[in-house]
Amino acid sequence: MKKRASKIITIFTLCALAATVVSAQPRTDLQLRRALYFTGNNPSAIDMKNDKYVAENGVMNIKKSEAFKTEGAYFYFYLGFIAFRDPAGPQFQTYVQYQSKLQSIGNTTTFLNNEKSRQGVFPLKLQTGRNVIKVVIDPFQKTTETDENNNSFTVTIVVVD
Repeated sequence: MKKRASKIITIFTLCALAATVVSAQPRTDLQLRRALYFTGNNPSAIDMKNDKYVAENGVMNIKKSEAFKTEGAYFYFYLGFIAFRDPAGPQFQTYVQYQSKLQSIGNTTTFLNNEKSRQGVFPLKLQTGRNVIKVVIDPFQKTTETDENNNSFTVTIVVVD
C-alpha cells in the first residue's frame, strides 16, 4: 500500500511540475497587418512607399496587364503580407496562407531571433472580375496563442481589362 501511495504522490508531483513548466513558457500572439499588398513584378518584398494595397474588407482593382503571368483565362499576381508576433523571441516558424475560390497557396514563414514582424510575398492565380481572398496566419492552429481571433482577414481584388 505504501508503494502505491508513493507512486500516486510521485505522479501527482510530476504532473504539477509539468503544468508549472508549461505555464511558465511565454505564449505567442500571431497576427497580420490587415492589408494585402500588390507588389507588381517583385516576388520577394513589399515596397511600402510605392506598392498599392487593399485593407480588410476593401476592394482593389488590378489590371490584367499588371499580371506577371497569364495562363488562358487566369492571371498571376504577386501579393504581399506583413505578419507579427508578440512577444519576439527565438527563431520561430509558422504558416501563412491565401485562400480563394481558385486556389489555396501558402508557405512557411520564419521569424528570425527576436524579430517581431515579417513580410512575405506569394503568387496568386486570379480570374477576371471579383476575387475574394482570405489571408490566414497559422491556419492549422499549430501555435497556442493568446488571441486566435486576429489570425485572418478578407479582401476583394477585381481583375479588370
